[in-house]
Amino acid sequence: MSEALLFQRGGPGRLWAAIRAEYTPGAVCSCSDGVCSFTAEDTSGVWIFPIPYAADWTVTAVSGSKSKSETVSITQAGQLGSVSLVLQLTLYSPGNECSDITGGWAKYRNASLTKSASYMRIVPTVKYDANSALVGTANKVDLTEVSNLYAEGWNNCGGDEYLGFGVCSDKTGDFSAAVYWSPNQNIKKSLNVTRFNGLYYVRFVVFYGDSYKGDGRIYNVWGD
Repeated sequence: MSEALLFQRGGPGRLWAAIRAEYTPGAVCSCSDGVCSFTAEDTSGVWIFPIPYAADWTVTAVSGSKSKSETVSITQAGQLGSVSLVLQLTLYSPGNECSDITGGWAKYRNASLTKSASYMRIVPTVKYDANSALVGTANKVDLTEVSNLYAEGWNNCGGDEYLGFGVCSDKTGDFSAAVYWSPNQNIKKSLNVTRFNGLYYVRFVVFYGDSYKGDGRIYNVWGD
């Protein structure tokens, strides 16, 4: 669909406005304002959606368990909006446990798990490493098409207690791969999972040392 058509308004079949979407090839891309909807006719990775009137339009790309959405506000005739959607596997966002994929987030061992509109908070209930708190997805997650997992978290501890993030084939065994936050560190961590094909639990571990309980705060978990 030629972008030049945007500016040939006034006659039958002319465009009022449009949104150009770039997305991961192979995904199905759609655009909707909740009333009117369009779907791209191919999965090439680029499509221009005709927009018939002013509204907030949400463009969504979906491929398997991965999805990404972005909203564009169209306010005037001739406007050309644009979005770029790199698909990601969302496993947790504030207030959303992504239960259709994760089955929810659950306590595996020795953990107090508090869920709020802002984050998940994990506090261990038993001291020492062998009894460290474990929390993770209730269901195994398919990592076959995932290259990296990410988590935004805060290791809000009072000593040397650690907060860890990783994957495992069972709920309480050793991590197959993991990364850790330093004490009082509040950053995004990334974990390469290219070698893990199939279903795995995604987990967090928090340690309770001699003097202080660990205190892990999890804000977002996703993969791409």
